[in-house]
Amino acid sequence: INFNLRNVFTANKTVLLLDEIDAIGKDRESVSDSDEAGRALNHLFVCMDGKPSDLVVVAATNLPRLLDPALKRRFQLHIEMPAPTAAQRQTYCEQTLKTHNLHRHITITDDHTAGPSYSALKTTMAHTMAEYVMDNELKLIEGQDMSRKKARK
Repeated sequence: INFNLRNVFTANKTVLLLDEIDAIGKDRESVSDSDEAGRALNHLFVCMDGKPSDLVVVAATNLPRLLDPALKRRFQLHIEMPAPTAAQRQTYCEQTLKTHNLHRHITITDDHTAGPSYSALKTTMAHTMAEYVMDNELKLIEGQDMSRKKARK
């Protein structure tokens, strides 16, 4: 991991996004396998401290409470993205169905809007739309098969 981190930080980039930073940025006092995890985190610190001045590092996590305090200090700005409200989840689901021209065919239920995040809603809506399309294509295919069978007789 050390070699890969060094390569990422020395690449000719302007912005570096470290998604799911909690995977290597957990608080060192709470990590059970502290040797390997601690080495990876320390190497991340070295890379961040020696990064080019024109490189912007952005990190994302769903678990900010697990991050090492020293890692948090290396970021000048902390932005919290709260979970969407019920109204925002409803709007997201409606817009998703309209985007795919399925808003007249699928009714949004509480099950659709129960997701705690936009990512969860996206997954739920993708499954719902795929299920609808597959069910209706199957009906269409079955209907075509039936008409072919009748035509053969």
